[in-house]
Amino acid sequence: MPKSMRVALTGSAGSGKSTVCRCLREKGLVVIDLDSLSREVVAPGSSSLAVIRAEFGPESIASDGGLNRPYLRRLIIADRNKKKKLEDILHPRILAGMNQQIDDAFNKGEDIVIVEVPLLFESGMEEMFDFVVVIICDQVDRIKRLSLRDGVSTEEASALISIQMPDDVKAEKADYLISNSGGVAELSDESEKLYNYLKSLRLDN
Repeated sequence: MPKSMRVALTGSAGSGKSTVCRCLREKGLVVIDLDSLSREVVAPGSSSLAVIRAEFGPESIASDGGLNRPYLRRLIIADRNKKKKLEDILHPRILAGMNQQIDDAFNKGEDIVIVEVPLLFESGMEEMFDFVVVIICDQVDRIKRLSLRDGVSTEEASALISIQMPDDVKAEKADYLISNSGGVAELSDESEKLYNYLKSLRLDN
């Protein structure tokens, strides 16, 4: 295990990643959220938006000058090729921001950095990390959470989950597995166990 450890935390949409990351952040770990980075990359006026507009048309830009997420969500659900094109535009920019934040944390003396990566395996990013945590959750619960969180129909939420890698496949790739089968209190307990385990790895090192 290297002196400084890059930890990827992943799971399908609605699995509970944000809750676990919040708990780890409260314990003092540096947590980088790739969703937040991706929003920065497509901020109004960004070069990314100009490329997206050229590729997907003016409908891909919302009236406020930002990304028209509902429109693009429907596109990538319906057409995997469009999903790949969007990822090809955004991923290099997001990765550059991620690596900069990781380097900054290590330069400040941190020995563990958590990165929340929703599509870790789907985007082939697992090799960039020293340790992979996977959160799995019942699909019915995930659909409900995703529908409430994003304000989409259960059909849209189900369709979005269907284009992601199945939980059982992700679980086989995990160095550490969390099953989110209870409530928030149980997930907080699992987060603390993960924190203690990661710290023990550093002490062993």
